[in-house]
Amino acid sequence: MLKEYDLRSDVLETIVASAMVSRHHKELRELLAKRTRFNRVSYVTSRVQYSHRPGRILDVEYREVASDFREWLSNELEARNGDSEAVWDAFHQSGYVLTEIRRSLHYFTHDWGGAQDDFVQFRIWQEQEFLAEEPFERKIWGRCLEDGERCNPVGYFQKLFPQSALGPSKYCLRDVIDMKTFNAVANDWYEYERGLVGRRLINQPATDLCDPYRISAYSDGHDRYRYMRDGQRFFDDWTTSSLGQAGERISKRWCFDILEHLDARNVRSLSFIPQWTHRRNITSIGGHAVLDLCNLYARLKKFDDRIGAPFSWYFYGLQGDLITQPQMQLIGAAVRCGLIELPRENSAVLQRWMEQPYGF
Repeated sequence: MLKEYDLRSDVLETIVASAMVSRHHKELRELLAKRTRFNRVSYVTSRVQYSHRPGRILDVEYREVASDFREWLSNELEARNGDSEAVWDAFHQSGYVLTEIRRSLHYFTHDWGGAQDDFVQFRIWQEQEFLAEEPFERKIWGRCLEDGERCNPVGYFQKLFPQSALGPSKYCLRDVIDMKTFNAVANDWYEYERGLVGRRLINQPATDLCDPYRISAYSDGHDRYRYMRDGQRFFDDWTTSSLGQAGERISKRWCFDILEHLDARNVRSLSFIPQWTHRRNITSIGGHAVLDLCNLYARLKKFDDRIGAPFSWYFYGLQGDLITQPQMQLIGAAVRCGLIELPRENSAVLQRWMEQPYGF
């Protein structure tokens, strides 16, 4: 079922699938501009670390036997009461060939302007089919076809044919996220959860010595909900920082992998993982090495120069892959003590983070 923030539709899926793969995805963007209201779609970045998946089953003349390997395999196992040896016996001399779908994920955005989250993000797979393996030539079925593993990519097909592509690459729409709507829905559920926790604390006695967590909740006044949810803080920090004040759009610098969880109480939790969009080779700041303050700050300024935007290091620190939170805390402490001077808006953002750190 589609979520309220996912604008995916049959029409959009058809339009995306009909576009020919071209350099810089020009034809895809032009087709979206011509046939939808998204007339300013920009390519942002790509990710290629996503796993491949099994494709079709072909016969010896490369005619299609089954369009989906997993579905075909499940049917054959069911017909033989789950006996994988019987499946192998039935097909090991057939010469059947498995294809493999190799995928990369492209991110596109359509920015409406205005608030920093007022944009739509497209995530679109580019898929290429290759000849992969003769899956029945080796008798390995007994150890690899358990129900739990059948749903995963078939890593047990090891021997590959030469890189023989079958047909042209194709696009496949994954999702279309309205970030403004996503943030609104996520914030509403965050406030709902905050209300549930607040009522629970009020109704629980604060004198139960067997439960120190209850006591600490009352004694130190700590409230992990006193700030907006982390995702909203990311956008708010960008807006109030020198980047946002200078008109830098977050949708050009970051893309977002959406996560949603429904717990046993039917309470939804919505979040995202920010992914940078830079395409240059950027190394981490010092790795796990302990850097002195002057050396660290000099490296952070060089980092910003490489990214092409001041105060970028703060947001990369929230993401956590290239800059660590201990490094951010060292800079924050130095700013608080007057050892480092940042623009007022950036200093305010960093000091709020020091009061209650967050990250992804």
